[in-house]
Amino acid sequence: MEAPCREVSTVAATERLHLLSAGTLRWRRVQRSIFPDAVFRESCWDIMLMCFTSDLEQGSLCVKQIRSELDESNTSLLRRIQELEDAGMVQRQRDDVDGRRTIVRLTNDGKAAMARFFTMISDESAR
Repeated sequence: MEAPCREVSTVAATERLHLLSAGTLRWRRVQRSIFPDAVFRESCWDIMLMCFTSDLEQGSLCVKQIRSELDESNTSLLRRIQELEDAGMVQRQRDDVDGRRTIVRLTNDGKAAMARFFTMISDESAR
């Protein structure tokens, strides 16, 4: 009997994480539309946020999608992705369907860190 309850609570927790991450992603988009680039230039955070939200939506992101969203040069974006890879937060892999595309995904450590972050934010806002 415990398995269905645990499964429901896991689904609810995942849905809560998705709502928080998607809302934060929307918030970041609004920031970028209002303020000059120099004010909120945190592209590493944006990359992780985009990857986390995409993962919760059962999707994947390619470098081109991220570059389009962040409006960064290819060189700058690849440097940020490399920094996140070096930190163990993301990994790159060739798209199995289209070998020209490079998919960027959070590592298990990256997913765990993002989940911890949004859980802590949720817990703090509930107080």
